Order: sequence, then structure tokens, then C-alpha cells
Amino acid sequence: NAGEVGENASSASSDDGSSNSASASGSDSNVSDNERMGTLQSARFNILSTMVGGGSLSLPLAFHQAGNALLAPLLLGVIALLVTLSIHLLIDAALLSEQKMKKSRNGN
Repeated sequence: NAGEVGENASSASSDDGSSNSASASGSDSNVSDNERMGTLQSARFNILSTMVGGGSLSLPLAFHQAGNALLAPLLLGVIALLVTLSIHLLIDAALLSEQKMKKSRNGN
């Protein structure tokens, strides 16, 4: 029990509320209980939800600023089609570039 008391005393929080257990034990490899460990999947979900949330919150303002009940949905549809077209063009360019790189490596 004396060892437990010593360990608890060495990992006590400082005046600013941060834990100093890693520096007290002399090893920086220990992760404190207050530190969160994220995964790649959680980071992807966080970025996606931020982008989708920001876009959905800005749509009503964009529709209001368009000033016309017909113009805003029409512009949204046209821009969506242009984005889709540009993505397809980028994919086609990448595939053609890959084919040319393979031909140049083979000496053709």
C-alpha cells in the first residue's frame, strides 16, 4: 500500500489542472488518462461531418441571397452537374496519364 500511495502522489495534478504522471515517472511513453487517442477512421468521420455540416448550414443563406425561388435550385443543379463533370475529367486524365507512364517505362 505504501507503493500505491507513492505512485498516486507522483501522478497528482499540478495547480493548472494538468497531469504530470509521465514526467514524474521519468517516462514520456505513458499516455495520461486525460489524453485522447484518435484513429484514422474517427479522423475521416470528423472531417466528413464538418464538411457536410458546413455545407448544409450554408445552403439556406445561399438560397436567400439568390433572391429567386427558381434560380437557387437551378443554380444548385447546374453546379452539381459541373462538379460531376470535372470529377470525371480528372479521373480520365489520371487514367490516361497512368497509361502513358506505363508505355514510357516499357520503351514503347
